[in-house]
Amino acid sequence: RKERKEKGFKHKATQRMSIRVSVNQSDVHINVHLNSSSSSSLSSQQRNTSTSSASSVNSQNIQNINVDNKQKQVTNTSTTPAPTQPHAESGGLAPSQLVASSQEVAVAAQNPIPTVANAPGSTEAAADKNDANLVQMVQSAVENTEEAQEEKPKAPPAPSKVPQYTPPGEGSDKESATSGGTAHILPEERKNASFSSEALMHFLDGGPEMTKKRRFILSPTKGTDASDKYNWDRTQVLKHHIKHFYEVHEDFWDNYKPTRQEVAWMMESAMFSGSLMNHYGLFLPTIESQGNEQQREWWSARSRRMQIIGSYAQTELGHGSNVRGLQTIAEYDKSTQEFVMNTPTLRSIKWWPGTLGKVATHAVVYAQLLINNKEYGVHAFIMQLRDENHQPLKGIELGDLGSKLGDHGNDTGYMVLDNVRIPREYMLAKYNQVTPSGEYVKSPQSKQNAKLAYATMMFTRGTMVTCSGGYLSRAVTIATRYSCIRTQGFTDTSKGASFRSQEKKIIDYQVQRYRVLKQLAFAYAIKFTGRWMTNKFLEMERPAATPPADNLRPPTPPSGGPATATTTTGKRNNAADIERLGNLEALPEIAATSAGLKAFCTIFVSQGIEDCRKCCGGNGYLLSSGVASLAADYVWQTTAEGDFIILALQTARFLLKSLQTALSGKPVTGPVSYLSPLASGPSALKSSKPQPAKSSSQFHDPSYLLQLYQYASLVTVFNVGNSFQTSFSQSNKFDEAWNAHAHLIPITRLLSSPALLFIVTTSPNWDWVICAPAAFLRSGSHFS
Repeated sequence: RKERKEKGFKHKATQRMSIRVSVNQSDVHINVHLNSSSSSSLSSQQRNTSTSSASSVNSQNIQNINVDNKQKQVTNTSTTPAPTQPHAESGGLAPSQLVASSQEVAVAAQNPIPTVANAPGSTEAAADKNDANLVQMVQSAVENTEEAQEEKPKAPPAPSKVPQYTPPGEGSDKESATSGGTAHILPEERKNASFSSEALMHFLDGGPEMTKKRRFILSPTKGTDASDKYNWDRTQVLKHHIKHFYEVHEDFWDNYKPTRQEVAWMMESAMFSGSLMNHYGLFLPTIESQGNEQQREWWSARSRRMQIIGSYAQTELGHGSNVRGLQTIAEYDKSTQEFVMNTPTLRSIKWWPGTLGKVATHAVVYAQLLINNKEYGVHAFIMQLRDENHQPLKGIELGDLGSKLGDHGNDTGYMVLDNVRIPREYMLAKYNQVTPSGEYVKSPQSKQNAKLAYATMMFTRGTMVTCSGGYLSRAVTIATRYSCIRTQGFTDTSKGASFRSQEKKIIDYQVQRYRVLKQLAFAYAIKFTGRWMTNKFLEMERPAATPPADNLRPPTPPSGGPATATTTTGKRNNAADIERLGNLEALPEIAATSAGLKAFCTIFVSQGIEDCRKCCGGNGYLLSSGVASLAADYVWQTTAEGDFIILALQTARFLLKSLQTALSGKPVTGPVSYLSPLASGPSALKSSKPQPAKSSSQFHDPSYLLQLYQYASLVTVFNVGNSFQTSFSQSNKFDEAWNAHAHLIPITRLLSSPALLFIVTTSPNWDWVICAPAAFLRSGSHFS
């Protein structure tokens, strides 16, 4: 390519381009034909890449690829390939973008990634010095490749009199042709606050020391220029994501392990989010939580150093939330002590995993375990996907799903498995093992609670709750600042108005202020609830005798806010609760809570971000506003790791079981303690009803608001449960009754009351949070 550039070669749409890469015994020849309809055909003849043997493998892969982002068609008619033969697949991007330079291929060949021969369960051990830093190879491959395309004519030079853009921080207080004269507005608004912004910051972070940690976590992004990212195509987005991720993290791989809270800060503040976040957020935690000691020792260290890059392959084309219905098969062959992996049907194809389309070298694959044709349920397996040339291994077909509404830095992909063999030791075996003879062994913990197999999914949902408050806060910040700067209408029209008359800030309109501050208060509440959830996960991962850490609990609230009425978070972190979690008895409660909060928070945050965008008027439609792209990039979270309706129904089941427990006179605690009055029977609905408010001022009383939340939750759950019980008694079949009755249940209403109650009571200063909109509206204060 360099020589062709130097000779002034100009590629045309109908011209054929040939690229050859030669390394040792390897000879790769790729023909790329691009025409005006943006379609490509690719053929590949490859020899054996082994440096110890010059024997060739006669094989051919023929693929027809439509590189239009909206559609991808692949036809694979390869003959029987050798185990090391890479697939010639493009996954929806231009084929020339998949070709690594000779130097990159040479580096990969000299430093092979862990394979079946040198991974756990093998008689050979690979030295650390032979491990390749694959993220560097992937980054280089993406960064240094070029898309063959027709040169576009250069745009004409801009007129010399066009006003020059004034960078942030260099604004002027004087309105002119190049300045709106608004530099003074936000500093003035901030001075109107009745509290210390620094104290509030420490309060949100969990104390001054946590603020220092957060600033350290975010320091690598300081000064990063992301102004042009809204003009990038998918290839550029992925390239910049990998490059930025590598630059930020490489100095800390061997000596720093972030906490869950620190990971949440990274995710909610990421400037170039994308593919590699799945590696740290899903792949690595699964190994840590479900792998035995040997597996963690082998895979975790390499994962942290990015010597392997992992995907989390659970979702299938035909199965998402119904994990028990997955159809990917892992059948044990005791004659070779291997699992044979297959996706036998169209519906069983792995579909939607991030990092799978282009970047991943390995994956945690969820599949149904079969031993002698007997089913043992869903288990997690480690699989290597790509070889040292970053091409799919024998029996594995990989591809990119194409363009999405947002989240373009994530190479969401698919995977087809055809008799792929992996060693017995590749099944994650912390809770369940398969012996060489094919005997299935369960650990005592696994016998106690089958939900342990879904721990990663539960943790992921909790992380999504924690991060959702951060995403909403970003949108609220943009909407608030815009509302303070933007003017609309004259302040006084009683005597007529000139176009020079003073105009009114839109934040001074009560409707606009209510819209913005409502989302602000909700962002605070979700952040505190996310902290509660993070604490619960930490407790569940810690031995029962270990006292809880205190660093995630908030300090004394900042001056200017009401005094704390209760601190539910602190009360729940007691020794009895820790012991209960250590025995896994609270896992169903945590699973139901994380599912319900994930459903509730993601759907409301998605709607909240969109309302913040609308608060910015037409300017909110521009990607450069920041809020428009945020809305598109976040909305996928309402369906990822469980659609919000499905998860709401899952929590509804937990609520109905808790209702039956309360009605039977047994104690109910934790998130459903508001059902306790029903121990005396349905008559408690009347006796528990709060007295009607005597004046509007009562609605500014936190204790009265809490009574209303509790009663609303009590009545809602009781009425839904009573209605369902009537339907169930008619059919005597739970699934039929649930299916027939679920659509009649206002799910969002059933979930909203208990979820809102839970959120406000897990906030350390819930009285301050839920009263914030009313207080701001009443005082006329601005929060900038």
